[in-house]
Amino acid sequence: MPQDVFISYRSEDKSWADRLCETLERQNITCWMAPRDVTPAREWAEAIVDAIQHCKAFVLVLSSNSLQARQISREAELADRQGLPIFTFRVENVDPPPGLMYFLGNLQWVDAFGGKFDAAAACLVEVLGKTSGTATRTPLPAPVPLPPIPVATQGGLPLRNILIGVVAAAILALGAWLIPNRKPVPAPPQPNPTAGAKVEVEKYLNALKASNYKEAWDQFNATGRAAESEEKRVNTWKEADRNFGPIESYRFKRCTEDGPSGIVTCLFQLDYRDGATTEGKYVVARDGAGDWGISESKHAEPKKAK
Repeated sequence: MPQDVFISYRSEDKSWADRLCETLERQNITCWMAPRDVTPAREWAEAIVDAIQHCKAFVLVLSSNSLQARQISREAELADRQGLPIFTFRVENVDPPPGLMYFLGNLQWVDAFGGKFDAAAACLVEVLGKTSGTATRTPLPAPVPLPPIPVATQGGLPLRNILIGVVAAAILALGAWLIPNRKPVPAPPQPNPTAGAKVEVEKYLNALKASNYKEAWDQFNATGRAAESEEKRVNTWKEADRNFGPIESYRFKRCTEDGPSGIVTCLFQLDYRDGATTEGKYVVARDGAGDWGISESKHAEPKKAK
């Protein structure tokens, strides 16, 4: 179901996000939050993208915990692509990291730290109530009006009319010179999302082939969203090595981009030394700095060929 507001936050700031969500919903402003609104058995990344695409505004709870939050940068990028109004709800006096500043630097900030939570929330409620679905950018200052030109006469014509005619002629002459001499600016080359995502998955798979578990974990948990601990995941890899031998090779079945969201799903097969195989599915996402990371993963149990 479409909601009014998507609330983005770090898990360390969940108490702030819960409080803000409760305040907004008391004012009949519906909110979407993870993990509360991620339905069972649905992939996390898919739920995030769908929620942002169907919300009317994006609110980021910003604190010092946000400085290393790659997933927040991804969510802000998705919201910006959707043209959502973005609001920064600061619960600490910190600036966003560079990856976030690109999306938040010129948007509305509301400061809730220093005992100002209630006032900040009330301000946000008021602004959200006026949101019509277009991004709320900081308005440019109104142009300063020029002083009126005194009306004087020159040969029977007002001097102001003469000046206006001279300026108009100059503009037309400049336009006539610029239009034929203007060189088209070539569009920048567009990166191939599937190629970038595939490279990221290959780094992870090559680390597994070399039994470099530390590097494999760093790639696997690049987004900080792994559903299990490093110890548990490494033990799973080691057990697979003991039971089936090291990974001999891998091959991609396909990598497909999930619309214009900056998310790619890669399907691949692993071949172990003793002939066992397993299939995997990785969802790879890109943050505001353009870096890729694995955000969701699924593995089938390795099986030997019959």
